[in-house]
Amino acid sequence: MQPSRQPSTDSPANTANRTLWILLAACVLVSFVVALWPKAKKEVSHESTNSVSASGSRGAARSSDVGRTFAPRRQADLAPKLGAEEIVARKLSQFARGRRKIAHDFADHLKIPVPPEVDQLFDALETGRWDDAKAQFKALEELRRAASGSEALCDLWPVIQDAYGAAEQAHLWPAQLLLDYGHSVLDALSPGMVYLGGTDAGRWIPELLNDTSDGEQHIMLMQNALADNSYLDYLGFRYGGRLNTLSNGDHQRAFQDFIADVQKRFLHDQRFPDEPRQLRPGEAVIVGDGRVQVSGQPAVMAVNEVLLQNLLQKNPEMHFAIEESFSLPSTYANAAPLGPLIELRTPGGADALTAESAAQSLAYWNAAVQPLLSDPVASTSSEVLQTYSREIAAQANLFAANSLPAQAEQGYRVATQLFPADPQTATAYANLLIAQDHLADAAQVANNALAAAPDNKQAQDLAQRVARLQAGGK
Repeated sequence: MQPSRQPSTDSPANTANRTLWILLAACVLVSFVVALWPKAKKEVSHESTNSVSASGSRGAARSSDVGRTFAPRRQADLAPKLGAEEIVARKLSQFARGRRKIAHDFADHLKIPVPPEVDQLFDALETGRWDDAKAQFKALEELRRAASGSEALCDLWPVIQDAYGAAEQAHLWPAQLLLDYGHSVLDALSPGMVYLGGTDAGRWIPELLNDTSDGEQHIMLMQNALADNSYLDYLGFRYGGRLNTLSNGDHQRAFQDFIADVQKRFLHDQRFPDEPRQLRPGEAVIVGDGRVQVSGQPAVMAVNEVLLQNLLQKNPEMHFAIEESFSLPSTYANAAPLGPLIELRTPGGADALTAESAAQSLAYWNAAVQPLLSDPVASTSSEVLQTYSREIAAQANLFAANSLPAQAEQGYRVATQLFPADPQTATAYANLLIAQDHLADAAQVANNALAAAPDNKQAQDLAQRVARLQAGGK
């Protein structure tokens, strides 16, 4: 039977910019597809304390406590009789059991069966059989995308992906570093705060620890998945009693608003070719047969950004913290650093972010980066380095959007030094330098990114664009 809706796989940018959510609406198709490529897990032979942590208090994390290391609240996770790998293995088994129960409860709610292949995946995840789990997940992905894929599989996909995503991150990350990173996020959250993950690690590692540890069970969301109807149904089922979730009507309105905006910008570029283009880089538009088709990563994130704003408006009294995978400029008003995260709608409003608080955030990152670079395990893990680099760059984006260019430049510099192969961070850094007419410095940033990722099209485009500007072009 043809599935009634096709949810997408939210794989945010990590290692190879892996964010994908396939979006369908009556009048528009927005698509962005990148595959997941799990890597061999590195063995952990060292013991360490949290290299990056944050206070459980919002105010403390933004003021004098920025840059300090805090003892994790969830001490049970670091039991001295267990090694990091055994802790993570036990948590994965517990997490898989929990997600299996949610899958069956959700299926009962939807009055649909749980396909037997789904239970087979959970069997593999619960018993730690990674190779079997990976093969079964790939088979389920192919079945879900096929014309004969079951509607039940599509509906249950968000919870299936939750279980697999956490296991994949445990396979990619050294165990102690995974625990350190997850605690750095959870310890930054104040009571009652909603967490919005972005990157693969930023979504599933905190969620794994959140759902298997003592302490408050925070609401954990994925901002890159909000444009998926199946994911919205899943959120409503899980958190409908704690959060005003988004509806399919919100979803449709977000698409309609986005398409209207794209059409306006597309017509401008057609009518005024000598003026600066309004379509965003990477935003491809096809108009034909009375229909507008938009594809590309910027299009996906634009819809998610609209829906995130809708979610914030529906929950005016709740506090939100975000781990950003892609820049979401509309969230930067009244936002401020919160340890490794960004707090949205801070109690201090526009006064929460100042040159002083930005400097404190930079001190936090300078203190955090050195242990990573000096650790022989962390310094050779692209997953670890890129995740931290993205979080530093996200705060630099925040500084740049709030007229703090010097602090933004410092943040971008640290982020690109930590992981120069990320063209998204390099592009943001280069754009800041171009706006200041520092073309030679922008060229150096672009060339460094290209040298680190020579096959990446975004890095290639950035280097070419800066070269044209240096030559006097546009």
